Amino acid sequence: MAARRRKKNTHFFDDMAELPWQVNAAITVVAFLGLKYLPFFIDLKSPMLHGAMSGLSSLAPLVGFMFLVPTVMSAVSAYKERKSYPPVYPASMKVKKPSGRSGPLDPWAQQQPVRKEPVSPSSERQLSPGTSDGLQELESLREAEVYHEPQKPQSISLDLIWKIEWKRFEELCRAYLEVKGGRAETTKIGPDGGVDINLFKGKSDKPFAIVQCKAWNAYKVGVKPVRELFGVMAAEGVSTGIFMNTGSYTREAVAFAKGKKLLLISGEDLVKSILEMPDEIQSKLLQVATEGDFTTPTCPRCDTKLTLKKVSSGKNAGNEFWGCKSYPRCRITLKYKPEMV
Repeated sequence: MAARRRKKNTHFFDDMAELPWQVNAAITVVAFLGLKYLPFFIDLKSPMLHGAMSGLSSLAPLVGFMFLVPTVMSAVSAYKERKSYPPVYPASMKVKKPSGRSGPLDPWAQQQPVRKEPVSPSSERQLSPGTSDGLQELESLREAEVYHEPQKPQSISLDLIWKIEWKRFEELCRAYLEVKGGRAETTKIGPDGGVDINLFKGKSDKPFAIVQCKAWNAYKVGVKPVRELFGVMAAEGVSTGIFMNTGSYTREAVAFAKGKKLLLISGEDLVKSILEMPDEIQSKLLQVATEGDFTTPTCPRCDTKLTLKKVSSGKNAGNEFWGCKSYPRCRITLKYKPEMV
Protein backbone atom coordinates (compact mmCIF):
# COMPACT_ATOMS: atom_id res chain seq x y z
CA MET A 1 0.00 0.00 0.00
CA ALA A 2 2.81 2.37 0.86
CA ALA A 3 4.44 1.69 -2.50
CA ARG A 4 1.22 2.51 -4.29
CA ARG A 5 0.87 5.82 -2.44
CA ARG A 6 4.42 6.83 -3.40
CA LYS A 7 3.74 6.04 -7.06
CA LYS A 8 0.56 8.09 -6.98
CA ASN A 9 2.33 11.09 -5.42
CA THR A 10 5.04 10.84 -8.08
CA HIS A 11 2.45 11.01 -10.84
CA PHE A 12 0.84 14.02 -9.14
CA PHE A 13 4.12 15.93 -8.94
CA ASP A 14 5.04 15.01 -12.54
CA ASP A 15 1.68 16.18 -13.87
CA MET A 16 1.86 19.43 -11.93
CA ALA A 17 5.47 20.01 -13.02
CA GLU A 18 4.36 19.98 -16.67
CA LEU A 19 2.35 23.16 -16.03
CA PRO A 20 4.09 26.56 -16.32
CA TRP A 21 5.72 27.51 -13.03
CA GLN A 22 3.63 30.70 -12.88
CA VAL A 23 0.45 28.61 -12.83
CA ASN A 24 1.84 26.37 -10.10
CA ALA A 25 2.84 29.41 -8.06
CA ALA A 26 -0.69 30.84 -8.34
CA ILE A 27 -2.21 27.50 -7.27
CA THR A 28 0.15 27.37 -4.27
CA VAL A 29 -0.84 30.84 -3.09
CA VAL A 30 -4.57 30.22 -3.56
CA ALA A 31 -4.44 26.85 -1.75
CA PHE A 32 -2.48 28.25 1.19
CA LEU A 33 -4.57 31.39 1.65
CA GLY A 34 -7.82 29.52 1.08
CA LEU A 35 -7.17 26.93 3.79
CA LYS A 36 -5.56 29.44 6.15
CA TYR A 37 -8.21 32.15 6.21
CA LEU A 38 -11.40 30.82 4.56
CA PRO A 39 -12.63 28.98 7.72
CA PHE A 40 -12.72 32.26 9.63
CA PHE A 41 -15.19 33.74 7.13
CA ILE A 42 -17.63 30.82 7.34
CA ASP A 43 -20.18 31.06 10.11
CA LEU A 44 -20.87 27.50 11.29
CA LYS A 45 -23.34 26.91 14.11
CA SER A 46 -22.28 23.31 14.72
CA PRO A 47 -19.25 23.14 17.07
CA MET A 48 -18.14 19.92 15.35
CA LEU A 49 -18.08 21.48 11.89
CA HIS A 50 -16.42 24.58 13.28
CA GLY A 51 -13.66 22.42 14.78
CA ALA A 52 -13.21 20.56 11.51
CA MET A 53 -12.82 23.81 9.58
CA SER A 54 -10.32 25.06 12.14
CA GLY A 55 -8.38 21.85 11.63
CA LEU A 56 -8.19 22.55 7.89
CA SER A 57 -6.60 25.90 8.68
CA SER A 58 -3.72 24.12 10.40
CA LEU A 59 -3.12 22.06 7.25
CA ALA A 60 -2.49 25.16 5.13
CA PRO A 61 1.35 25.06 5.44
CA LEU A 62 1.48 21.35 4.50
CA VAL A 63 -0.79 21.79 1.48
CA GLY A 64 1.13 24.88 0.42
CA PHE A 65 4.39 22.92 0.59
CA MET A 66 2.89 20.10 -1.51
CA PHE A 67 2.09 22.56 -4.29
CA LEU A 68 5.40 24.37 -3.86
CA VAL A 69 7.39 21.25 -4.83
CA PRO A 70 6.03 21.02 -8.44
CA THR A 71 6.39 24.81 -8.70
CA VAL A 72 10.13 24.49 -8.08
CA MET A 73 10.35 21.49 -10.45
CA SER A 74 8.60 23.45 -13.19
CA ALA A 75 10.80 26.51 -12.67
CA VAL A 76 14.00 24.42 -12.84
CA SER A 77 12.75 22.70 -16.00
CA ALA A 78 11.95 26.08 -17.59
CA TYR A 79 15.44 27.34 -16.72
CA LYS A 80 17.12 24.30 -18.29
CA GLU A 81 14.85 24.66 -21.29
CA ARG A 82 15.83 28.27 -21.89
CA LYS A 83 19.48 27.23 -21.95
CA SER A 84 18.78 24.61 -24.64
CA TYR A 85 16.34 26.78 -26.63
CA PRO A 86 18.07 28.76 -29.41
CA PRO A 87 17.99 32.52 -28.86
CA VAL A 88 17.21 34.75 -31.82
CA TYR A 89 18.85 38.15 -32.00
CA PRO A 90 18.33 41.09 -34.38
CA ALA A 91 21.03 41.36 -37.01
CA SER A 92 21.92 44.83 -35.69
CA MET A 93 22.74 43.46 -32.23
CA LYS A 94 26.31 42.49 -31.52
CA VAL A 95 26.20 39.23 -29.59
CA LYS A 96 29.10 37.28 -28.16
CA LYS A 97 28.97 33.56 -28.84
CA PRO A 98 28.34 31.56 -25.66
CA SER A 99 31.44 29.90 -24.29
CA GLY A 100 31.71 26.18 -24.84
CA ARG A 101 29.17 26.16 -27.66
CA SER A 102 29.56 26.36 -31.38
CA GLY A 103 27.25 27.10 -34.23
CA PRO A 104 24.95 29.97 -35.19
CA LEU A 105 22.86 31.98 -32.76
CA ASP A 106 19.88 31.95 -35.06
CA PRO A 107 17.94 28.79 -36.03
CA TRP A 108 17.62 29.88 -39.65
CA ALA A 109 21.25 30.98 -40.03
CA GLN A 110 22.71 27.53 -39.46
CA GLN A 111 22.42 26.20 -42.98
CA GLN A 112 25.46 26.51 -45.21
CA PRO A 113 24.82 29.72 -47.13
CA VAL A 114 25.66 30.37 -50.74
CA ARG A 115 28.70 32.59 -50.94
CA LYS A 116 27.98 35.85 -52.72
CA GLU A 117 30.50 38.03 -54.46
CA PRO A 118 31.69 40.74 -52.02
CA VAL A 119 30.06 44.14 -52.49
CA SER A 120 32.35 47.11 -52.20
CA PRO A 121 31.53 49.87 -49.71
CA SER A 122 30.81 52.20 -52.62
CA SER A 123 27.82 50.06 -53.55
CA GLU A 124 26.23 50.93 -50.21
CA ARG A 125 25.92 54.63 -51.02
CA GLN A 126 22.85 56.29 -52.55
CA LEU A 127 22.56 55.64 -56.27
CA SER A 128 22.00 58.47 -58.70
CA PRO A 129 19.17 57.35 -61.04
CA GLY A 130 19.23 58.85 -64.50
CA THR A 131 23.00 59.24 -64.66
CA SER A 132 25.53 56.99 -66.32
CA ASP A 133 27.38 56.50 -63.03
CA GLY A 134 24.15 55.52 -61.30
CA LEU A 135 23.26 53.00 -64.02
CA GLN A 136 26.73 51.47 -63.88
CA GLU A 137 26.48 51.15 -60.09
CA LEU A 138 23.06 49.53 -60.37
CA GLU A 139 24.36 47.05 -62.92
CA SER A 140 27.34 46.18 -60.70
CA LEU A 141 25.00 45.53 -57.78
CA ARG A 142 22.89 43.19 -59.89
CA GLU A 143 25.98 41.25 -60.89
CA ALA A 144 27.10 41.03 -57.25
CA GLU A 145 23.79 39.45 -56.23
CA VAL A 146 24.11 36.57 -58.71
CA TYR A 147 24.81 33.43 -56.70
CA HIS A 148 26.81 30.41 -57.69
CA GLU A 149 24.62 27.33 -57.38
CA PRO A 150 26.22 24.93 -54.88
CA GLN A 151 27.42 21.58 -56.06
CA LYS A 152 24.71 18.99 -55.58
CA PRO A 153 25.64 15.85 -53.62
CA GLN A 154 25.11 12.36 -54.98
CA SER A 155 23.23 10.94 -51.98
CA ILE A 156 21.30 11.85 -48.85
CA SER A 157 23.56 12.34 -45.83
CA LEU A 158 23.47 14.02 -42.44
CA ASP A 159 25.89 16.64 -43.78
CA LEU A 160 23.36 17.51 -46.50
CA ILE A 161 20.51 17.65 -43.98
CA TRP A 162 22.51 20.18 -41.97
CA LYS A 163 23.26 22.32 -45.04
CA ILE A 164 19.82 22.69 -46.61
CA GLU A 165 17.81 25.75 -45.64
CA TRP A 166 14.70 25.53 -43.46
CA LYS A 167 12.13 25.56 -46.28
CA ARG A 168 13.95 22.84 -48.25
CA PHE A 169 13.97 20.77 -45.07
CA GLU A 170 10.19 21.19 -44.76
CA GLU A 171 9.74 20.07 -48.37
CA LEU A 172 11.99 17.06 -47.77
CA CYS A 173 9.93 16.13 -44.71
CA ARG A 174 6.71 16.47 -46.70
CA ALA A 175 8.01 14.20 -49.48
CA TYR A 176 9.36 11.70 -46.93
CA LEU A 177 6.02 11.47 -45.09
CA GLU A 178 4.16 10.94 -48.36
CA VAL A 179 6.48 8.06 -49.15
CA LYS A 180 5.75 6.58 -45.73
CA GLY A 181 2.02 6.74 -46.49
CA GLY A 182 -0.70 9.36 -46.59
CA ARG A 183 -1.13 12.78 -48.16
CA ALA A 184 1.12 15.52 -46.81
CA GLU A 185 0.53 19.24 -47.30
CA THR A 186 2.71 22.09 -46.05
CA THR A 187 1.07 25.11 -44.47
CA LYS A 188 1.26 28.59 -45.99
CA ILE A 189 4.19 30.90 -45.40
CA GLY A 190 3.71 33.06 -42.32
CA PRO A 191 2.51 32.27 -38.78
CA ASP A 192 1.65 28.57 -38.87
CA GLY A 193 0.22 28.13 -35.41
CA GLY A 194 2.81 25.49 -34.58
CA VAL A 195 2.03 23.30 -37.61
CA ASP A 196 4.24 23.03 -40.72
CA ILE A 197 2.73 19.93 -42.36
CA ASN A 198 -0.71 18.30 -42.18
CA LEU A 199 -1.09 14.58 -42.85
CA PHE A 200 -4.33 13.24 -44.37
CA LYS A 201 -5.72 9.78 -45.07
CA GLY A 202 -7.29 9.29 -48.49
CA LYS A 203 -9.65 12.13 -49.45
CA SER A 204 -10.33 13.23 -45.88
CA ASP A 205 -10.18 16.97 -45.22
CA LYS A 206 -9.32 16.50 -41.54
CA PRO A 207 -5.68 15.69 -40.79
CA PHE A 208 -4.94 12.62 -38.73
CA ALA A 209 -1.50 13.97 -37.76
CA ILE A 210 0.29 17.32 -37.59
CA VAL A 211 4.01 17.89 -38.07
CA GLN A 212 6.40 20.53 -36.76
CA CYS A 213 9.77 20.96 -38.54
CA LYS A 214 12.89 22.64 -37.15
CA ALA A 215 16.24 23.06 -38.89
CA TRP A 216 18.27 23.38 -35.69
CA ASN A 217 21.71 21.84 -35.99
CA ALA A 218 23.65 23.49 -33.19
CA TYR A 219 20.83 23.34 -30.64
CA LYS A 220 18.80 20.49 -29.25
CA VAL A 221 15.04 20.88 -29.32
CA GLY A 222 13.88 21.30 -25.73
CA VAL A 223 10.67 20.25 -24.05
CA LYS A 224 8.94 23.61 -24.65
CA PRO A 225 8.33 23.30 -28.44
CA VAL A 226 7.42 19.61 -28.00
CA ARG A 227 4.91 20.51 -25.29
CA GLU A 228 3.52 23.27 -27.52
CA LEU A 229 2.98 20.76 -30.33
CA PHE A 230 1.12 18.51 -27.89
CA GLY A 231 -1.08 21.49 -26.99
CA VAL A 232 -1.84 22.15 -30.66
CA MET A 233 -2.79 18.48 -31.06
CA ALA A 234 -5.36 18.85 -28.28
CA ALA A 235 -6.68 22.14 -29.66
CA GLU A 236 -7.06 20.75 -33.19
CA GLY A 237 -8.45 17.40 -32.05
CA VAL A 238 -5.61 15.49 -33.71
CA SER A 239 -4.40 12.30 -32.04
CA THR A 240 -0.89 12.09 -33.55
CA GLY A 241 1.97 14.57 -33.61
CA ILE A 242 5.37 14.34 -35.32
CA PHE A 243 8.36 16.57 -34.57
CA MET A 244 11.13 16.53 -37.19
CA ASN A 245 14.46 18.25 -36.54
CA THR A 246 17.79 18.30 -38.36
CA GLY A 247 19.50 17.99 -34.97
CA SER A 248 18.49 16.10 -31.82
CA TYR A 249 16.36 16.51 -28.67
CA THR A 250 16.99 17.06 -24.98
CA ARG A 251 16.30 14.28 -22.48
CA GLU A 252 13.41 16.33 -21.07
CA ALA A 253 11.77 16.50 -24.51
CA VAL A 254 12.17 12.74 -25.04
CA ALA A 255 10.76 12.02 -21.59
CA PHE A 256 7.74 14.26 -22.22
CA ALA A 257 6.93 12.52 -25.53
CA LYS A 258 7.21 9.05 -24.01
CA GLY A 259 3.84 7.36 -23.63
CA LYS A 260 2.13 9.90 -25.89
CA LYS A 261 1.36 9.74 -29.61
CA LEU A 262 4.29 12.07 -30.21
CA LEU A 263 7.03 10.91 -32.57
CA LEU A 264 10.38 12.72 -32.35
CA ILE A 265 12.50 12.28 -35.51
CA SER A 266 16.08 13.56 -35.45
CA GLY A 267 18.30 14.27 -38.44
CA GLU A 268 20.11 10.96 -37.93
CA ASP A 269 16.79 9.10 -37.73
CA LEU A 270 15.62 10.69 -40.98
CA VAL A 271 18.81 9.89 -42.89
CA LYS A 272 18.88 6.30 -41.63
CA SER A 273 15.26 5.76 -42.68
CA ILE A 274 15.81 7.25 -46.16
CA LEU A 275 18.93 5.16 -46.79
CA GLU A 276 16.91 2.01 -46.08
CA MET A 277 14.49 2.87 -48.91
CA PRO A 278 14.85 1.72 -52.53
CA ASP A 279 17.34 3.63 -54.69
CA GLU A 280 14.57 5.13 -56.82
CA ILE A 281 12.89 6.70 -53.78
CA GLN A 282 16.24 7.93 -52.44
CA SER A 283 16.89 9.71 -55.75
CA LYS A 284 13.45 11.31 -55.62
CA LEU A 285 13.97 12.59 -52.08
CA LEU A 286 17.48 13.81 -52.96
CA GLN A 287 16.02 15.78 -55.86
CA VAL A 288 13.50 17.42 -53.52
CA ALA A 289 16.19 18.30 -50.97
CA THR A 290 18.55 19.88 -53.54
CA GLU A 291 16.05 21.63 -55.78
CA GLY A 292 17.15 25.12 -56.84
CA ASP A 293 19.22 27.17 -54.41
CA PHE A 294 18.87 24.79 -51.48
CA THR A 295 21.28 26.54 -49.08
CA THR A 296 20.28 30.22 -49.11
CA PRO A 297 17.60 30.87 -46.45
CA THR A 298 14.07 31.79 -47.51
CA CYS A 299 12.30 34.77 -45.95
CA PRO A 300 9.71 33.27 -43.57
CA ARG A 301 7.37 36.18 -44.29
CA CYS A 302 7.71 36.87 -48.03
CA ASP A 303 8.65 33.39 -49.37
CA THR A 304 11.58 34.81 -51.34
CA LYS A 305 15.29 34.10 -51.05
CA LEU A 306 17.19 36.37 -48.69
CA THR A 307 20.21 38.28 -49.94
CA LEU A 308 23.60 38.65 -48.31
CA LYS A 309 24.12 42.24 -47.17
CA LYS A 310 26.74 44.19 -45.27
CA VAL A 311 26.39 46.74 -42.48
CA SER A 312 27.75 50.00 -43.87
CA SER A 313 28.10 52.05 -40.67
CA GLY A 314 28.06 51.88 -36.89
CA LYS A 315 29.87 49.58 -34.49
CA ASN A 316 28.88 46.54 -36.58
CA ALA A 317 30.17 48.02 -39.85
CA GLY A 318 31.46 45.33 -42.19
CA ASN A 319 29.39 42.52 -40.65
CA GLU A 320 27.39 40.47 -43.14
CA PHE A 321 23.82 39.34 -42.60
CA TRP A 322 20.87 37.88 -44.49
CA GLY A 323 18.24 40.47 -45.38
CA CYS A 324 14.96 40.45 -47.27
CA LYS A 325 14.76 41.88 -50.77
CA SER A 326 11.53 43.64 -49.79
CA TYR A 327 13.24 45.90 -47.24
CA PRO A 328 12.02 48.26 -45.79
CA ARG A 329 8.55 46.71 -46.17
CA CYS A 330 9.93 43.49 -44.69
CA ARG A 331 12.62 43.80 -42.03
CA ILE A 332 13.39 40.10 -41.56
CA THR A 333 17.11 39.61 -40.90
CA LEU A 334 19.09 36.47 -40.08
CA LYS A 335 22.64 36.14 -38.86
CA TYR A 336 25.24 35.02 -41.37
CA LYS A 337 28.10 32.73 -40.34
CA PRO A 338 31.04 32.93 -42.78
CA GLU A 339 32.78 29.94 -41.13
CA MET A 340 30.00 27.72 -42.50
CA VAL A 341 30.77 28.54 -46.14
